[in-house]
Amino acid sequence: MTDTPRATQYPLFGYIPQAIGLKIGLMLRLSPYVSMQLARLSNYLVCLTLFVISILLLPRAKMVMVVIAATPTVCFISSSVMLDGLMVALSAVITSFALHAANSDRSMTTGMFIGVIIIAALLCYIKAIYLVPLLLVFVLPEHVLSIKRKMCASLSLAIAFLSYILWSQKYSSMGYLANYSDNVSYVLQNPLRFIVCIIINVVADWRDLIPNDPSTIIIIAILVVMSMRPLLDMRYIDSVFHSKSVFTVVLNHRYLIVSVVGVLLAWFLVYAFEALTWNDLPSIGAYGHLEGVQGRYILPLLPLLTVSGLYDRGCEDQTVVSGLSDQVIDNK
Repeated sequence: MTDTPRATQYPLFGYIPQAIGLKIGLMLRLSPYVSMQLARLSNYLVCLTLFVISILLLPRAKMVMVVIAATPTVCFISSSVMLDGLMVALSAVITSFALHAANSDRSMTTGMFIGVIIIAALLCYIKAIYLVPLLLVFVLPEHVLSIKRKMCASLSLAIAFLSYILWSQKYSSMGYLANYSDNVSYVLQNPLRFIVCIIINVVADWRDLIPNDPSTIIIIAILVVMSMRPLLDMRYIDSVFHSKSVFTVVLNHRYLIVSVVGVLLAWFLVYAFEALTWNDLPSIGAYGHLEGVQGRYILPLLPLLTVSGLYDRGCEDQTVVSGLSDQVIDNK
């Protein structure tokens, strides 16, 4: 324990990558400065390894993931002793697992299934709000991932989340800059004002969350162009408008829909948490500015940009929709 209670906010295994380098420095009796640099280096190597795995697994849009991994902010947090880099890398791996399976006509292997559960459990312990990529796994066709396995994954994550709650109640602590109880009471009495306040801040804050430097702006532009290009292809647009029914469109685009809805929900929850813990909601009201939200909170959601690769030219849902939707449509 230290004077800063936030030191125990996360479980210890989230710091194992940094601890490896630090331990090497201590064993070699290096200076504290050099030992800390080794901790940063070992953390970066672990994150880089996870990004390489995710890039290899992706069926398409590999360059989108490369750009995400090479983004200056991602490189910085990955080479620090923070946990943020690990969150982005784990999110990237889960996304790649899901998209690899979605692009396959075969059942997900047992090893890959266990890998998804383990990585999801790790991310659940670090910050459950970034489990959005896991939603892609639950909309995979049944011939790729059976309902039985999906239920097994749900049960495993429920157990992991319950154990995290038990751990956090006994060991975790975090200093809030606001009266949490008063804020919760305010939200229960004024839920609509709370929702309006978050929506206004989400719309108004997006520019403040992006670093105002040329390299970041250029990289964001590249990511937008690369991820939107498949969706703006005329063959893709034509296939959407000439679909048999709305049901078919929704089923064919379930990965894209789940990603967009999941990101919006996660972003809302980020603001909700910061509102409850960093702000005096009764004095702010419905139109005040919320403090505490940082641009780095967006980073673990970036790997979902690779979902657009499933709808690239020449693969207009032939593999994405294989199995489940074909059976449903034939039965209808």
